[in-house]
Amino acid sequence: MNAGFLFDGEEAPEYSVDVLKLNESNDKLEGVKFMLEYKVTESNGDSSGSSEKWYPVYYDAVSGDRIETQRTIEDLEELGDAYKYIFETSSAGTISFKNLFAGSFRLSEIAAPDGYVTAEPIEFTLPYPDNALGDRSDVTIEEDPASKLIDVNGVGYYSKIQIDVVNRKPPMPSLPFTGGSGIVYMIILGAILAIGAAVLYYMLFIRKKKEEK
Repeated sequence: MNAGFLFDGEEAPEYSVDVLKLNESNDKLEGVKFMLEYKVTESNGDSSGSSEKWYPVYYDAVSGDRIETQRTIEDLEELGDAYKYIFETSSAGTISFKNLFAGSFRLSEIAAPDGYVTAEPIEFTLPYPDNALGDRSDVTIEEDPASKLIDVNGVGYYSKIQIDVVNRKPPMPSLPFTGGSGIVYMIILGAILAIGAAVLYYMLFIRKKKEEK
């Protein structure tokens, strides 16, 4: 896991990921917490083969340097404030993960802003291939053209990307008698009530007239 990873015979520049947090109106969201993890394939130590595990990317809380020693979230929690692995978006809605390495990553939103739905985790690889196709409307990945690496089989790879993550508000709960036939029912019910009120008024009017005679 070294930033000087040799990519097809050429040394890749430093890998980095910028996160931009937005709402549906493209307003930048401050104070949203994220965690970045990387995937490791480990041997199970028996005939069952291997399994995949995720470990957090973390940094020294004072110097800001990324620490390469592999630790679990539980390990970091026990170490207290010495290291930082959960980050909040700035007033500009951004977080920058620097000095990364080639591999598979997962970006997870820890807590959504009040009134929004927490975004699903986002998995990606570094270097990032320019033919990667996303099918999520709430995520956009933009490559930094200056970070393009040598093409392999006609595919461009990038060492620096920006991930735009959109928080969406929860859908409004469905109300009875809404849309389609529900509207018709509401109109019919309103008409029945109006007719009933008119009949009742007419009967009271006739009764009052009889009493006056």
